[in-house]
Amino acid sequence: MSLGGDAYWTDPIDEVFAALHSAESGLTAAEATRRRLALGSKAAVPHRSTGAFGLLASQFASPILGLLFAAALLSLGLGEVTDGLIILGILIVSGLLGFWQEHRAAGAVEELLARVRTMTTVVRDGVPQQVPVEDVVPGDVVRLAAGACVPGDARLIEANHLFVDQAALTGESFPAEKAPGAVPADAPLAERTNAIFLGTYVVTGSAVALVIETGRATAFGEVAAQLARRPPETEFERGVRHFGYLLLNVALVLVVTIFAINVALHRPVIDALLFTLALAVGLTPQLLPAIVSVTLAYGARRMARAHVIVRRLTSIEGLGGMEILCTDKTGTITEGIVAIHATEDATGAPSERVRLLAYLNAAFETSYTNPIDDALRATVPPGAERYTKVAETPYDFVRKRSSVAVACDGARMLITKGALANVLDVCDWVEQPGGTMAPLGPVRAGIEARHEALSRDGLRCMAIAYRPLPADDPPARDAERGLTYVGTVSLSDPLKPDAPAAVEALRRLDVAVKLISGDNRHVAARIAAEAGLGADEVCTGGELRHASEAALVTSAARVNVFAEVEPNQKERIILALKRAGYTVGYLGDGINDAAALHAADVGISVQTATDVTKQAADVVMLEKDLAVLAQGVRDGRRAFANTLKYVFITTSANFGNMVSMAGASLFSAFLPLLPKQILLLNALSDLPAMAIAADRVDREMLASPRRWSNRSIRRFMITMGLVSSVFDYLTFGVLFGLRVPAPAFRTAWFLESVVSEVFVLLVIRTRRAFFRSRVGGALLWASVAVAAATLLLPYAAFAEPLGFTALPPAMVGLILAIVAAYVAASEGAKRWLLRTEGAWRGDSGGRGAAPGGALTASYRGATALRAPAPRRAVQRSHRTGAGSADPPRSPSRGAPPAGSP
Repeated sequence: MSLGGDAYWTDPIDEVFAALHSAESGLTAAEATRRRLALGSKAAVPHRSTGAFGLLASQFASPILGLLFAAALLSLGLGEVTDGLIILGILIVSGLLGFWQEHRAAGAVEELLARVRTMTTVVRDGVPQQVPVEDVVPGDVVRLAAGACVPGDARLIEANHLFVDQAALTGESFPAEKAPGAVPADAPLAERTNAIFLGTYVVTGSAVALVIETGRATAFGEVAAQLARRPPETEFERGVRHFGYLLLNVALVLVVTIFAINVALHRPVIDALLFTLALAVGLTPQLLPAIVSVTLAYGARRMARAHVIVRRLTSIEGLGGMEILCTDKTGTITEGIVAIHATEDATGAPSERVRLLAYLNAAFETSYTNPIDDALRATVPPGAERYTKVAETPYDFVRKRSSVAVACDGARMLITKGALANVLDVCDWVEQPGGTMAPLGPVRAGIEARHEALSRDGLRCMAIAYRPLPADDPPARDAERGLTYVGTVSLSDPLKPDAPAAVEALRRLDVAVKLISGDNRHVAARIAAEAGLGADEVCTGGELRHASEAALVTSAARVNVFAEVEPNQKERIILALKRAGYTVGYLGDGINDAAALHAADVGISVQTATDVTKQAADVVMLEKDLAVLAQGVRDGRRAFANTLKYVFITTSANFGNMVSMAGASLFSAFLPLLPKQILLLNALSDLPAMAIAADRVDREMLASPRRWSNRSIRRFMITMGLVSSVFDYLTFGVLFGLRVPAPAFRTAWFLESVVSEVFVLLVIRTRRAFFRSRVGGALLWASVAVAAATLLLPYAAFAEPLGFTALPPAMVGLILAIVAAYVAASEGAKRWLLRTEGAWRGDSGGRGAAPGGALTASYRGATALRAPAPRRAVQRSHRTGAGSADPPRSPSRGAPPAGSP
């Protein structure tokens, strides 16, 4: 440890305090600041951000760029100073542009992440206070409750029925019980029952602990450093990586072929090498990392304005591609503000005694804060001040009840509150009017019938029971036996007024909403029906326990409401939906939601959630509102669509240029473009792409989930690239026919390549006819500026060093005519591709779509998944409501107006 002995779990706690120069009153604020500055930043799993220098270096990390740099330097060494300097200059400027864009994006993300920091409670100057987890230092005394993340390796001072999930360190399947004391020095980590560790979290109970180590000095920090922890790869990241492999394979084939042709034609080897490497750079979309980062960061900023904070940028694509959203009801579909509806005794009559006992249980409970206990504590019943707390057995998700031992006038009593079935299971008696006792058995059915009637009205019910405690009876878990059932508290949590509209908004975006709740089936079904989810069929936790994995895949896709669900079953439902082929989002804020958040393609939480839940989430909503989430889905689809625009235009144009140059190398006595001209062409055509992040997206591009499809990209690249090559060869034919000299040939083809790529971008950016889609202002003006600058370039003073020469107006007019024909042909080819891929049929990416819609999958934004039969079931239930006879809607129904940003 930093300031004490090595085996801190063995030494007496007083000696550990002394070694750390601390006390139970905690450090002073000044001392904590001094220690934090001395330790510096030692996050166990540092935020994966690259410094400015590393980011700049990454722009030039490509092996092809390295070879090109080497070849340029060799060119300088052979006396071709001008050409070598121009090539180096273009490469450096291109790298700086990428660095500038990515650096801006990284800064924006850091600013957003600062808004969702994890806090913990420390004792400083003897006063408990909230501080960011990263500000905790060795010697701090921390107070932890259920749901809290452990901020460092720590020795327990106090613990109350403390159970900690430390699977990240030990792999244990179940939470480990912890208590103060001493353990042997040679005890392995899993057996150090008096210590808690960074990377773990409190499942139940509470604790006061002395922090021993923080950051990389912790056990978790050592593991994290060895594993270089990285989040699981998303489908989007996997698609980009495979896309890189595709380009690498194409580039290798073409580069080797073109280099061999040039050497066979006895052209200078250095010139041939520079030309070939420049072509390889030309095929590679160098700005793709920058464009992806900028586009996603722009989307993250838009989402932040809608009170949605993205913790992991690539999750934006997952949010846009989400097909099913699983959510709890409290605070999402309901108001999340619980109020007492009634307190009833066993006969259903109003009871103040039930109110008092429920209040005492909630008032003395120190577990995590929840709306039910807040409602029970809101009003103090008469006589409550006479009671004092003796002990507590916190709530857990297995018992589904909590107990508090209280004392009054020398007598002790255990008060238990929880789910009706779980409380009745530990009751032998029932209290009747007048205070008499009767066996529970004969009246249990009537109590359960009354509970079901309340539940069908949408009321949540908590059973209350008690038993006297003798002075020598330890108030532990085994004290929950032989209890007397006294009555029920019914609570209301009304439906949010805008919940049905929010569910419908998601449905119109082709996102099915499924309710996963721990409440009983009748409450869940009532709320789901009011929200418009369709609750004709409800699957309970008991049914899930007996369902096979194959059966669960079918039922999970078909059923919209899951009730009485246990924590581990949430994860099972998510995984079953993923096995059925869906992209699944999960919205949760409780301790028991962390596993489901990790399992989902997109984990979504809220600012008020427990620490462990927020850390598991990819996206954090500052307001728990489905309407806000619907806007986040649109923003995710917008970011993904804009990323694909760059991919499609760049790969198709660059592939076409390479095919054209390969052919030109066979018939031309000179290089069709000089290496420096190829690099300049690549840089100029990338400039408008920097404005793609802010481009408008047509409403139909937002209407359905989307996924990355390399098959689509490959088909689009080849088709549109060959169309480009046809017009390149037309240009060659015209220029060869006019017998223009090499400088004029290169100048003319350079103009045709840049101007055509700039304007074809406006064609490919939309599924519509290009003149029917509004272009973002920045993209439009950037395109016009680059086209104008390119046309003026041959007449500039620096044209000659670049290898350009002034062209007669007639030749420029001829080039522009070819460009116009190329734009028209590209529009026709685009429409043919979309039509043959089924994009006009209005399919939504698998739900009812025929296989083979791969262009639609990537370009329009949906994937024709080869999915099992359950996909058809979920299509009916979430589009029209379970049992509804309404016909399927148009995919674009309810989307924003045409031309909306």
